[in-house]
Amino acid sequence: MDNERPVIDAGGLFGPDLITDKAVGRIVDHNPEKRLFLSVAYTTHNPTPTDAYLNKITEIPPGRLGPLNSPRKDVAAMINAVDTGVGKIIDSLKQKGLWKNTVLLFTSDHGGHRRKNNNWPLRGTTHTYFEGGIRGLGILTGSVTNKAKSCTGSNSQLYHMTDWYKTFLTLAGATIGSDTDSYDIWTSVCSCTKSPRKEILHSLNPEMPRLGSPVYPDTFDSSVQATIRMGDYKLFTGRISGTGGFSGWVAPAEYPELVTLEPDLNDPSNVHLYDIKNDPLENYDLSA
Repeated sequence: MDNERPVIDAGGLFGPDLITDKAVGRIVDHNPEKRLFLSVAYTTHNPTPTDAYLNKITEIPPGRLGPLNSPRKDVAAMINAVDTGVGKIIDSLKQKGLWKNTVLLFTSDHGGHRRKNNNWPLRGTTHTYFEGGIRGLGILTGSVTNKAKSCTGSNSQLYHMTDWYKTFLTLAGATIGSDTDSYDIWTSVCSCTKSPRKEILHSLNPEMPRLGSPVYPDTFDSSVQATIRMGDYKLFTGRISGTGGFSGWVAPAEYPELVTLEPDLNDPSNVHLYDIKNDPLENYDLSA
C-alpha cells in the first residue's frame, strides 16, 4: 500500500527496498529549512528476500531444531536488506544537509522466533512475555545525540516504546500535557541516568483461558493472564506461556555443548515472580 492505494506495479521487488526508496525520495524532496519526521517500518518477515541479498549469505551454522538453514538464511538476508536501507537513508540525510540536526532511533519491536532467530541467553520468544519475547534492542544516534551528554556503551534502564512519543515531541519544541502514559526519556537515555518510568503493563488478557483459582481474591484475579513490570520485578498471573510462543531457553546452533531447556508447561501455578535486574534470564521464580 502507498497512502492507502494498492501498489500493483512492483512485482518481483523486495518490500524493504521499496520502503527505502520511498524514504529516500521524501528526504530528497524535503525543504531543508523545515523539520522532517520519518517513521520507517521495515517488513522483515515475508516474503523471501531476493537473490541479491540471499547470495550474500554464504555461511549459516547448521540447525539443531530441524531444517533451520533456509529460514535462518532468509532472516540474515532480510537483515542485510535493512542494513543496506538504513545506510542509504543516512547517506541521503547527509547529502541533503539534514544529518547535522538529526536524531535517529533504530529499534526492534519484539524478540525473535524460536526457529528463525535466537534470543539466547534470554528466556522465551516472540508471543511470550519473557524477556526474550519483549525486550527490545535500540540504537540512538545522530548529530544531536553526539552534542548531548551521551552514554558510552549500553543503557538498560526501563523504557517503553510509547516513551518515544513524548521524547521526540519535546525535542521538537512541543508542549505535552501530563495526561499521557508516555515519558520524556531523553535525559535518561543520553546520560545513563535513572528512567522516569517505574512500571510497564506488558499484558492483560481476560479473554485467554484462565488457570487455577484466584490466589488473592480481594485484589486481582490471578487466574487471568497478565504480566506487569514494577521496578526490578516482573509478575506473571494466569497462563505464563503467553499467546503461543516458546517459553524456554533456545540454545544457539553455534554452541552444540549448550542445551535447549523446555519449561514445565504443566505447572499449575498461576503466580510467578522474577527479579529482572538480578535474574534477567528468568531462571528463579520468587513467588513460592
